[in-house]
Amino acid sequence: MDIMDDNGLSWRSESDKIVILHIPKCASTTIRTHIYTMKTDMNTFDRTDYRLLAVVRDPVKRFISGLNAIHYAPQKVCFFEDNNYKKGTWLQKALYTLNHVKQGIYYNIHIVPQTWFHNNKEGIPFGIDDYIKFEDFNAEILRTTGIKNNHHINQQTIHEGGIKDVINYQEVIHEIKNAYSKDFECYKQHTGETLYE
Repeated sequence: MDIMDDNGLSWRSESDKIVILHIPKCASTTIRTHIYTMKTDMNTFDRTDYRLLAVVRDPVKRFISGLNAIHYAPQKVCFFEDNNYKKGTWLQKALYTLNHVKQGIYYNIHIVPQTWFHNNKEGIPFGIDDYIKFEDFNAEILRTTGIKNNHHINQQTIHEGGIKDVINYQEVIHEIKNAYSKDFECYKQHTGETLYE
């Protein structure tokens, strides 16, 4: 599997003339299951007359959810095998993963930065028209699409208690802020909120 397989994946509505980018750990299951189901590749799709939307999520909470997914996700979302991602304490797993993210090395699609999905295969921005705040998803999807969503956002089950404690380590928060600096900037720009100051 190649990371580029996920570049440009999105979900669209012909009737609403809206396309929503697929960004793992950003309500993507809810979107493709309950909102729009027509798969689209933004690298080849002519989006004239379509609005393009993207979900933004708190990068720390997204990383914790992604870290959990690394441990339990099926092999189909893994780009290479590295047992160091699955050995040791959750703190060790988090720091090991973040070190790779800072180098642009992604073992699993769930830890690729959100902003990576905002660009095409050549790194050129798709030109997102509006952003949906994950934490207010139902109100935001109504605001941006007019659709009333009665389903809860699919939240990844945290299988082991220790992973929840990772967020309590300032070293981890610092490393997440470094590794996902563009995601923090995007979140602040489109929600008006500064996180973890």
